Amino acid sequence: MSQRKSKPVRRGRVRDSELEPYVSELLDHARKAVEPGGWTVHVERSHYVSLVFTSPLSPEIIGFSLTRQANPDRDRRRLSNFLKKDSEIARLAKVAPPSGKKRLLGGVRGSAATYGWSDETYEQVVNMLAEVRAITTEEWEWLTAVGPAVFPEHVRDEMSQRRQAGPPA
Repeated sequence: MSQRKSKPVRRGRVRDSELEPYVSELLDHARKAVEPGGWTVHVERSHYVSLVFTSPLSPEIIGFSLTRQANPDRDRRRLSNFLKKDSEIARLAKVAPPSGKKRLLGGVRGSAATYGWSDETYEQVVNMLAEVRAITTEEWEWLTAVGPAVFPEHVRDEMSQRRQAGPPA
């Protein structure tokens, strides 16, 4: 009795040149939609093939998994809906990102979300950074327009529980 072994799945980032044509098409569509907002998009493979969205302006790494069995029409529709509905992608698309200090700006937004800053605290921190000239007027305007990052509720709950538990022993 002969046993056939399946090829192990190569996990991790996939080069654009190695993508199936329809995945490459989806990747191009996603890039055109989100790059003006400061996002980069690449493909990763594990058990699923996923588009991964990252931006130094956001503390979130956003994933979009494709269907297990190639279904280009359904994946195109799902991706279009996802790009319209994801709150963080939409938030960064509101205003063109400033040219400098993207990690600092993303860090301010991420800290506000991670530590549960009130809107007033966020505004005070952003104003203070502008007053001491740590950020430019353009960066202040951008931070004011997009506001803090907003994590999904289950992530906020988990972070809140961790803060209440205190530092690890």
